[in-house]
Amino acid sequence: MGVRAAAPHTPRALVGRARELEAIEAVLAAAGSGAPGRCLALAGTVGLGKSRLLRELEARADERQGVVLAAQGSEWETGTPYGVVADALEGYLAALPAPELGRVAEDLAADLAAPLPILASGLGAAPGRTVDAERYRTHRALRTLIGRLAERRPLVLALDDLHWADGETAELVAHLMRRPAPGALLAIAFRPAQLGGPLLAAVDRARREGRCELLELQPLSAAEADELLGAWLAPEARAEVVRESGGNPYFLEQLARGGTARSGEHDARRSGPDAEVPAAVMVAIESELTSLDPQERRLLAGGAVAGEPFEIDLAAAAAGMDEGSSLSALDGLLAAGLVHTTDAPRRFRFRHPLVRRAVYQGAGPGWRLAAHGRVASALRARGAQLAHVAEHVELSARPGDPDAIATLLEAGGEAAPRAPATAARLFQAALDLLPADDRDRRLEVLVSLATSLGSAGRLEEARETLYEVLGELPAGAHELRARAATFIARLDHALGRQGEARALVERTLAELPEQRSREAATLVLELVMDHLLTAEFEPMRVRADAALELARELGDPLLEAASLAGVAHAAQNRRDIPASIEAASRAAEILDGLDDARCAPLLETFWWLAAAEDVLERWEPCLRHAERGVRLARRFGMSFVFVALTHTLAVTLGWQGAAARAREAAEATVDASHLSGNPTSLTYAYTARCFVHAQAGESREAVEAGELAVETGRALRRGLFAALPHANLGAALLEDGQPERARAQLLEAEARGALDHWVGRCWWEIWMSGAELELGRPADAERWARAAMATAEEMGLDGRRGSALAALAAVELASENAAAAPGCGAPSGAARTALDAAALLDGAGRRADASRARILAARAFAAHGDCERAVRELEHARAALSEAGAPRLADHAARELRRLGVRVARPARRPSVGGAAALLSERERELARLVAAGLTNREIAAELHLSEKTVANHLTRIFAKLEISSRSALAAAVGRADAA
Repeated sequence: MGVRAAAPHTPRALVGRARELEAIEAVLAAAGSGAPGRCLALAGTVGLGKSRLLRELEARADERQGVVLAAQGSEWETGTPYGVVADALEGYLAALPAPELGRVAEDLAADLAAPLPILASGLGAAPGRTVDAERYRTHRALRTLIGRLAERRPLVLALDDLHWADGETAELVAHLMRRPAPGALLAIAFRPAQLGGPLLAAVDRARREGRCELLELQPLSAAEADELLGAWLAPEARAEVVRESGGNPYFLEQLARGGTARSGEHDARRSGPDAEVPAAVMVAIESELTSLDPQERRLLAGGAVAGEPFEIDLAAAAAGMDEGSSLSALDGLLAAGLVHTTDAPRRFRFRHPLVRRAVYQGAGPGWRLAAHGRVASALRARGAQLAHVAEHVELSARPGDPDAIATLLEAGGEAAPRAPATAARLFQAALDLLPADDRDRRLEVLVSLATSLGSAGRLEEARETLYEVLGELPAGAHELRARAATFIARLDHALGRQGEARALVERTLAELPEQRSREAATLVLELVMDHLLTAEFEPMRVRADAALELARELGDPLLEAASLAGVAHAAQNRRDIPASIEAASRAAEILDGLDDARCAPLLETFWWLAAAEDVLERWEPCLRHAERGVRLARRFGMSFVFVALTHTLAVTLGWQGAAARAREAAEATVDASHLSGNPTSLTYAYTARCFVHAQAGESREAVEAGELAVETGRALRRGLFAALPHANLGAALLEDGQPERARAQLLEAEARGALDHWVGRCWWEIWMSGAELELGRPADAERWARAAMATAEEMGLDGRRGSALAALAAVELASENAAAAPGCGAPSGAARTALDAAALLDGAGRRADASRARILAARAFAAHGDCERAVRELEHARAALSEAGAPRLADHAARELRRLGVRVARPARRPSVGGAAALLSERERELARLVAAGLTNREIAAELHLSEKTVANHLTRIFAKLEISSRSALAAAVGRADAA
């Protein structure tokens, strides 16, 4: 038998839904253990039969011996984070034997303890320490859990009325749309007009990319409506019912059940807040309720207040009834068909959400207030989760009620790290209850509200709230005013509005009574970063020097390090690399000497410095500062810094050729940026992913990511973040053999300001050279290569000099091939240039790019008849690329070797990390990639919030599954999997 979380009554036969039933059969036939995850989305207005089709899908999956986990969003229960998903999963998990629960969830428990409390009790787990930007860890863990549950039997996760789901469930579903759980079918139903924009966009993208079947339900035709009515009504009444219903199946059934109402009874005000529901339908529902006795009507109202589905004990508490009376009344409600049983013995569900709405609204506002208060008291008495209590407190509290305010604030604070959307709603509810004259507490709650709104991706609302904070601040609150102005400026940067908040920051700075203060230095530093983003480098230098002078005057080493990082950035773009190196070195020396607690007030320093060090090709200190900054951002809850530093990590690791770790960092950046609501961050995250894949020779993935970066960045104005997506997409298209498109993207990057930042000019010139060369324009290619060489020499950085030399070598090789017959035996200048490039790139720590240069040199040697030298360089490159985790580039070297007649063994087809998805769990694949990236068990444990013992146990199982015995063999398996 299949398993489901809730089983509604058996519905009538479906009419007019043949196309939808065919689609259901198709997705169920495609679902199965080990199959790619899929999604089915049912969209339509109220009453069109979305829920009925979901029940049909669940029944058919059950017949196939599948696991069916189902839950439904509810109009007044949106306060529990991941509440809908928890409803679907917890009953099934609770029924698993302890060993099986441990197998599927033990290593995930820390990330899932908050959304699935059963894991906290069953496995003794406490939530892992993360920042709210790392909510994607919970999403990944839930995806892994669903995939594991689907390993043995196909699984359907059916979520109905998703438009009413809590914000965290919506985020999770968007994640599963982007990355479906293997072996699982996600089936969702929603009203499009009420679904949040980001989730609706995720559904649309999944549809366009072939991961989701979207069924948009339409009303029934007149013939279909007549068939559905059957013998319910006499022929003379049918026409009026069909007309009144508009072909809506539920409205047809309800009007037929309750009889048509005379036009005079159709009071539009009785249709409730949903304009989709005709007044006649609500009148028909209410006509059913008049047949109930007072006790039944009272219990039904209590159920409407208690929740959906409702527990009989809470419904009785809401109604103020004793157990005997409530159970007797329940029997009457079941007999009337207004409520139905579920699999849980003391939980019941309304026949339809509209029935619950009619009952809830008919109970009267005053009665509902008291009933919600009684439910809150009952939940407190049983020690329920604070989020559940807060739902009812929010709907029943009096203005100024100190206990209610305290409950809402406590629940908001508890939710904030992992569920900022829920926290924001709770903080707003508390704010609404606070007395207008309680200025101090109002300010405190407003700041919490703004922070949660920002973390939940609602940046415009966060910005408006901060302006409200500024309006309520007393005249002397200069420190808070400075912090609010800084936060607003950063929100403007996130929204692509560089420079807009500059006047606010400058005004706030000018109004400070003490111009030689820490607040003044912080505001000046914000102006430094603003000038960087708008490419105004001379005023940036002036501001950075002023901040540095003030920091030294104040004797604040953290401010001094941050100011020096600003000086380093300004010097880079003013073409003074020695000054930039000097400033970055001094900043690193200061920052490395500070303990963690002293760094906490300005963690942004790690990002500013690491980003400067990345430009300067100082990889070791860059990684050290980025990784320490990530660790401290987790510790101190600084999401903004966390996301910025994962960007930097991905790019730096990509330059170094650490492909596996770079991919992990890029994916973390994308996932975190999706949650941020920050278009600038998401654009750069996709750009980083594009760059990382291109560096590893993964051109298809690079182009896909680059196109997403360009799409998300369309609204951004001229500037660094507007230009980078086009430039990187151009490089990816060049890698993918599409030079015409590459050139067009590079020119678009130039138009959007790619050359405003001198530090990126060299790459643009190198990519333009490659595009022109591929397009058969060697003179233009040489011109750009020599321009790149001049830029690189001016910078004096070996990595850029090596890349420019490699571009020049490619031009020279094309010229040599055009001028001489192959195998002429003449020495190759292109080969010498390419080897010089490889030496510089090796010295700069860029292993993958050095190997590319060696492949180029080998082609030049081979063209001139020196096959022995060509083979030597190709074998060197192939080994280095395999070690670096860039198997596609290694395969390119192998193909060149085969062209020269060298026999190169192809990888054995043994079980691998990617090719044997049924063998390794998602967590095991994640752990395997970290091993391949060179991390120790201790480092992996810290990264994944596991114990070292758990990591060791996982490795033992991985080795057994893959029939290997060493970490190096596992790294090779990961490489083969990534090449597949």
